[in-house]
Amino acid sequence: MWRPTPRLDYKHRGNKAGLRKEREPTNDQKEDRLCLKSDQFRRDCSSLLFVGIDWAGQKHAWCLQAAGSEQRESGELEHTPEAVEAWVGQLCQRFATGPIAVAIEQSRGALVFMLSKYESLHLFPVPSQMSASMRQALYPSGTKDDPGDADLLLDLLVQHGNKLRRLSPDSEATRRVQNLVEERRKLVEEKTAQSNRLTSHLKIYFPQILDWFELDTELARGLLERWPSLEELQKVPRPRLRAFLRKHHGRDQEGIEKQIHQAIPAIRDRAVIQAKSTVVKVIARVLQTLTQGIRDLDRQIEEAAAAHPDFFSLTRCRGREP
Repeated sequence: MWRPTPRLDYKHRGNKAGLRKEREPTNDQKEDRLCLKSDQFRRDCSSLLFVGIDWAGQKHAWCLQAAGSEQRESGELEHTPEAVEAWVGQLCQRFATGPIAVAIEQSRGALVFMLSKYESLHLFPVPSQMSASMRQALYPSGTKDDPGDADLLLDLLVQHGNKLRRLSPDSEATRRVQNLVEERRKLVEEKTAQSNRLTSHLKIYFPQILDWFELDTELARGLLERWPSLEELQKVPRPRLRAFLRKHHGRDQEGIEKQIHQAIPAIRDRAVIQAKSTVVKVIARVLQTLTQGIRDLDRQIEEAAAAHPDFFSLTRCRGREP
């Protein structure tokens, strides 16, 4: 008796030879892949204890559950090294024969860095969207009786741990370079913000200096730190101003001197000039400090990169900001 051949679903991917048919994985294959993920989770964390932590600025809420038990404990943890040390020590005393799985809704941050130094803790970062979606699906009412975030993270860890990936920090050498580069980027962003603020203030009461000098130079910052207004700058004796420009390798010194003494104030409102010039002096000092900080980080980055085992790869791929 003739029977129709079961229809197979295919995916088509283009390549140089034409279209290649790729058979959809069967349900058994999907289950095998899920089992592999579950096995990987068990290898990463053959834990006797599961913990969910809802991190915050000063205090962290935690909830724990021992393997094979339905009973849960909860509490709060002060965000201090001493409190964390004592808390981890108590957990290790109670569950000394295996690692402790910890679910936390961040992959970086002060608490993660603090917990990462304990080998007995296996950290599993939980994407915030995952926990939010689970809360919306299971507890849409949003009542006070709903479980806290720490309980929810613990549920995710216990019931869906195979969907999470254990945090595996890079080597110390790599983390040193990463952190130095990240902090340098933050200083560059802060310097850019302060430079924009400086330009905004100068446009109001002292716009000529934007044409005379490049603001991102020691000459301009030093000049504004000493004489932040046109009136103050015009009162500087010519020999002293000339010596200052020469010291900072200023170009066209005679031309700049002439323009300074021929310039006319943009505004004559003393209240505005006093307030803006005071802030400009402060910003100039801040920019000097930020510039020096960036230079120091540049030196440390070069030293850390040179000491890294993959030095040549880092020099090709780092791509730091200018």
